[in-house]
Amino acid sequence: MARVARGMSEDTFDEAENVFEAVASPVRLQMLRTLEADSAKYNELMRQIGLDQFKDAGRFAYHLRKLLQSGLVDIDSNTKKYRLTDLGSRVLDYYRNIGDFLTKKTRRLEVRRSNMVMEPFDRTKIENFLIKEASLRADLAAQIATEVEERLLSKSPVKYLTAPLIREFVNAVLIEKGLEEYRHKLTRLGLPVYDVTSFFEKSGEVCENVMRQAGDATLLQYLLLNALPHDVADAHLSGMLHMNHAPDWCLRPEDVVHDAALLFRGKKVPSGWGVAPIALDFSGGIEDALHLLSLGLEKATAEVSCGQTLDSFNFLAAKWAGGSEKGALGDSLKEFLFDIVSRGKPVGMTLDLGGDPPIPELREFSDKARSIAEALISQLLSFSSNSLISNLRLAIRVNGPDAFADEEGGPLALAHRLALEQGNVIFTRNFNNDNGAIYTWNCGRIASNHGGDYAAEVTRSGIIGSVSVNLPRIARTTAGNERRLFETLDKNLRLAVKALEVKRDWVTGNMAKGLLPMLSHHTPAESYFSHGKGMYLVELVGIEEAGMGFLGDGASAEGCFSMMRKILEHVPVQLTHRTERLSMKLAPSAGRHPYAAKRMAETDAERYGGGEGPGRREKAYRILQVTGPSMPLESRLRIEAEFQRRLSGGHAFVVTPEMLKESDGGHAMHFTESAMKDYGIQAVTYSISKSMCLYCGTIMGAEVTRCKNCGSTTRFFVPTVEQELTGPLRMNG
Repeated sequence: MARVARGMSEDTFDEAENVFEAVASPVRLQMLRTLEADSAKYNELMRQIGLDQFKDAGRFAYHLRKLLQSGLVDIDSNTKKYRLTDLGSRVLDYYRNIGDFLTKKTRRLEVRRSNMVMEPFDRTKIENFLIKEASLRADLAAQIATEVEERLLSKSPVKYLTAPLIREFVNAVLIEKGLEEYRHKLTRLGLPVYDVTSFFEKSGEVCENVMRQAGDATLLQYLLLNALPHDVADAHLSGMLHMNHAPDWCLRPEDVVHDAALLFRGKKVPSGWGVAPIALDFSGGIEDALHLLSLGLEKATAEVSCGQTLDSFNFLAAKWAGGSEKGALGDSLKEFLFDIVSRGKPVGMTLDLGGDPPIPELREFSDKARSIAEALISQLLSFSSNSLISNLRLAIRVNGPDAFADEEGGPLALAHRLALEQGNVIFTRNFNNDNGAIYTWNCGRIASNHGGDYAAEVTRSGIIGSVSVNLPRIARTTAGNERRLFETLDKNLRLAVKALEVKRDWVTGNMAKGLLPMLSHHTPAESYFSHGKGMYLVELVGIEEAGMGFLGDGASAEGCFSMMRKILEHVPVQLTHRTERLSMKLAPSAGRHPYAAKRMAETDAERYGGGEGPGRREKAYRILQVTGPSMPLESRLRIEAEFQRRLSGGHAFVVTPEMLKESDGGHAMHFTESAMKDYGIQAVTYSISKSMCLYCGTIMGAEVTRCKNCGSTTRFFVPTVEQELTGPLRMNG
């Protein structure tokens, strides 16, 4: 019995020989490795190893019988599934150990780590990676890691491995095995080398823009792959929805309404501002107040996606000004305004003219507030001669009965002159049942409830997030079928609200973690920014185009606006139901983001073709307002007034130069007065058509392609109001 090994009986040796004979077949070895991942029924196992249940039935039965006879596989009497036995598992372990031994003798794979250190390849690191990052079961992770190792050894000619290359092999194996859910979790965020290179090579870019674009692209990938539900992410990618300021979705709120007076309590810099809580010799005067306010705005810039708003600024400044001399007051305002217009992110500033501010304790400063408003607007007009002011928008509230009884050189007339020169002014009045409302820099509207406490409901709140909805797409895909139109609209409203719920949860979590230190620093009662009372806007893009698209060519104006009216009656009701259920302040608004409107028009043009219809590529869908210039002005004003009341989250009627008899402040003020008093318009803004050469600063028409002063053809800048009016974001070169 020379062939019997040490310590083994002949019977035991025969049993071992049967086991080795059983695994000697590649088909049987494949069956064992398949059952190692999971048990399977007869037909399932045959299909998983690639055998045909008709042509290969006899062959499969033979191999399965061999495995059963050798004790490597058995069958569960309850589920009728074949499974690996303990012996079968040990045999596969021995098989892998032998493979490891042979690998070390014949070839050694090395991995270059991110710190450039070379280390031997270790399969167990792949297993641990799959368990930790993809949440795979340990046995399944081991199987995937083994297959990756085999492919690397047999098919990879590379001299050394890297983590990204190994990840590609892992993802390929996961996809082949139908484990897409796990592969999704392993998606690596980042940009191809080509894309990053294009940022550097793009004409007119500066290093800060390169960093921002690269960071935004990565955060957008994270949002779409990990943070949003799949159906919401798909809607965004398709252009049916658009998450405004999407890269910031998991970081910070969109807009914040400041309580400037609260910032000065305690006469020291709050600890949450990211600097030492330095005590100030705060006189309570205008100079100190504006310095501290400027510091607060600077610190908050990094914690908002879009802009910041200062409410009743002329009344607050009047309170701080006290007995300040006119010259000192003017110098302080000039320095403060210059600091604001030089910032990277915009600021909205509300001025109350012709009526009391909504905050009662400020009403005693009415006389001083008027003179401060006049000084402030005059200072902006002095900037206007050689610059375009894009980072500051004035919101002028004109609620008093004598609001328009202003002399030619008064603050309201000056504000209209500024509007015609810069396009950065919006004139507003309250709805009849409003206790007060504030407009953000890009025409978002935040209002207190009827009879509510304005200061408690509006100040230190803001717009947490907004989602744009592609109404022309919905209308086009449901043309003529009203039931389908509203079913599709409701579906996309649900998706928009789901996205806003994600935004709410992230901002709430970031506030709790202290990731937004300026906004989350504590006042005596609560955090400074009251995100719980913030607004969530659903922006309806292309309302007029939707009415035309639904009814088709040849539709009457009456039929078009009847359909628009039905949509604008339906949406607020749906959002009100969700507001009550989710305890979120949801509101509909007109579209406010030109990039969303342009992207939606472009995706629809690609999907349905261009031409002269609403999906044409060269023009964005309409935002801010619902009517176009083809309609008589009086009809437009009546329709806009009606629809503005339904768009409680934001809107504006945009006045173009051709609507005015003469382009001066007096005629503009008369137009605003008539629009508000005679037609009931709640918000009016004025468009301009200017651009500025960023090389020499020359101001010229928006359509000029070459600077008339220095000859430059690149880096023209168009102010935001012009973008909001026309849609396309225009930067030549």
